[in-house]
Amino acid sequence: MESKGAFFLFSCIFILLLAGCVDPYEPPAIQANNYFLVVEGFINTGEGPTEFTLSRTARLADTARIKAERGAEVSVEGKDSDKRFRLQEKESGVYTMDPYNFSKEEEYRLRIKTAGGREYLSEFVPIKESPAIDSISWRRIGDDVQIYVNTHDPDEETRYYRWDFLETWEIHSAFYSKLKYENGELKDRHPDSLIYYCWQSDNSDRIQIGSSAKLAEDIIYRQPVTKVSLKSWKLVEKYSINVKQYALTEGAYLYFEQMKKNSEQLGSFFDPQPSEISGNIKCINDPDEPVIGFVYASSTEEKRIFIESKEIPDWQFHSYIFECNQMLVNVTSDSMEYYFDYMFYVPIEYDILTDTHLASTKYCTDCRERGTTTKPDFWE
Repeated sequence: MESKGAFFLFSCIFILLLAGCVDPYEPPAIQANNYFLVVEGFINTGEGPTEFTLSRTARLADTARIKAERGAEVSVEGKDSDKRFRLQEKESGVYTMDPYNFSKEEEYRLRIKTAGGREYLSEFVPIKESPAIDSISWRRIGDDVQIYVNTHDPDEETRYYRWDFLETWEIHSAFYSKLKYENGELKDRHPDSLIYYCWQSDNSDRIQIGSSAKLAEDIIYRQPVTKVSLKSWKLVEKYSINVKQYALTEGAYLYFEQMKKNSEQLGSFFDPQPSEISGNIKCINDPDEPVIGFVYASSTEEKRIFIESKEIPDWQFHSYIFECNQMLVNVTSDSMEYYFDYMFYVPIEYDILTDTHLASTKYCTDCRERGTTTKPDFWE
């Protein structure tokens, strides 16, 4: 029995020592130094600023996925002139220049020189003029509100389009707080300190493109832009979307189409497999170095619409309001200090029947938990 126990103990020690000698296997793709330059943006030939964001891809083994490319020299150059327009780094990795009336008869390119001394050049690209957006429309489909863009080019010179958007929606607290607790006292809220009305915004995060190249006329009708789900509170009160439209060359369209497939349509055996994406930017120091990005030049058209929940047939969002309750707080210093200082409850109003104050949680009374009280300039 003793010999068997000794043998078992020796076997366990041997296995542990053997396991400790095994190095973890990390595939080459995980450790590869894939610090490729990523260029995002376009040359804005309309009224808005030209802006490019420069970053670096990271190794799969790294925890950080986006690394801003700081301290670069970035400029736009004309093909037929010696003009060079310098962009300034307004924040980490973001380079911008004020609106400029670029010549529509000239082609332009982007030049980048990094702080590390590497230089990158895009191809010269023509200026494309975006036609106006005819309308933004929407309709209820099941549990979603689908939003569309409609446009056309009577000159039939666009054919390839791209859109992005900014959503903004109004938020109301479950309860209207007329009071605030300050320095151990309850005080009336002034109009500038109300926390019942708030607004929240969100930018588009997917590639939205469309083409009329296979159609007889250059018309885009009911092109899906985004949808709002019944599970979202964006349409509880009032919602607005501002859609921006850009005109693309065929090369830019094909690039974004491939980017869209690689980023959104993967996940199953039957989905398209990821493929190498070829942009129009090259590294002068090493032409074989991959660079991610496609520079194009376009004017910008935009249109905004508002949608109120009462306009949507049978829109019944299950609001967080139903999860909110009020409580009574006695008007004593100890009671108020406990609930308003330590429990972070918010006073609502005085209840004359019970000689107490109504209160609730910040989540139910302070809309700043989900947005800002600063009303957008464009809000109707």
